[in-house]
Amino acid sequence: MGVGRSLLLLCLCAACSEARLAAALAARASKQRCATVASGVCEAAAASPRLRGGRRLAYHLLHPVSRGEVVQPRVVVFLAGLPGAGKTTIVNLRYRPSERPEDTVVVDLDKEIAQHRRFDPNDPDRLYLERSRSAYAWADRQVEARYQAALADSSNRRIVIEGTGTNAERQVRRMQQAREAGWYVKVLYVHIPLDTAIRRAANRAHRPVTAERVRQYHAKILKSLVTMEPLADEFETYDAPCHGDPAHLLMGEGFVEKTRHLVGVLEARAERRRLDEARSKLMAREAGGGS
Repeated sequence: MGVGRSLLLLCLCAACSEARLAAALAARASKQRCATVASGVCEAAAASPRLRGGRRLAYHLLHPVSRGEVVQPRVVVFLAGLPGAGKTTIVNLRYRPSERPEDTVVVDLDKEIAQHRRFDPNDPDRLYLERSRSAYAWADRQVEARYQAALADSSNRRIVIEGTGTNAERQVRRMQQAREAGWYVKVLYVHIPLDTAIRRAANRAHRPVTAERVRQYHAKILKSLVTMEPLADEFETYDAPCHGDPAHLLMGEGFVEKTRHLVGVLEARAERRRLDEARSKLMAREAGGGS
């Protein structure tokens, strides 16, 4: 069996394992809304007048691998993940808010606090660390106002709440409000090893985050996700993109990447190795007089 084919099979096996894990998370998150375990048809989806025909079929194919949101008409996505995980990158690639400003809203506390009159781009972390936390409270009120306005706007199709997701009480309240307003609720957890998050967060140009604060987020995030899960129509765990970090560094930090980019890199590397081996054999044969 060729190297490229072996790598492809390994990647497919990893994808199957990830799909099974995602299916288990989705089923567990939807357990209270399932009509029967055998059929796997959820009452919420079956009763929804917005999903009919091909959309309804597509949903039942995509939901077990945590991508049922694709065919849902109105979705609120609650992001969760450590600083440096690449949440903003994933939002831009998947939801493309800059290309769809008419129906896609991204609510981000970092962007709101940057509008505060005392915000200093040369010391962006100062307002987060001040004892009074008045600037943080102001930004949080701005986020809340934007979120409530987005929920009420019938022209919106996607609302993305960007952040670490570690404030479980606030997340649960907003998820309940979204469900009551008729939105499909998704939790998208961008997973990254703690060591990788600490390194990346410290090196961020726009707002570096100390190792201590990253560890504080890390200590709270699992409990928050467990609290959020029962309220989610869909729960997806996404391995963070590698951002071009050196492979040996990522491996040492326990980083796992399961994306098409990695598959492409591995296959290209194997193909180059096969070409080099073939070229070496050809040169050796020619040097030996064609024998």
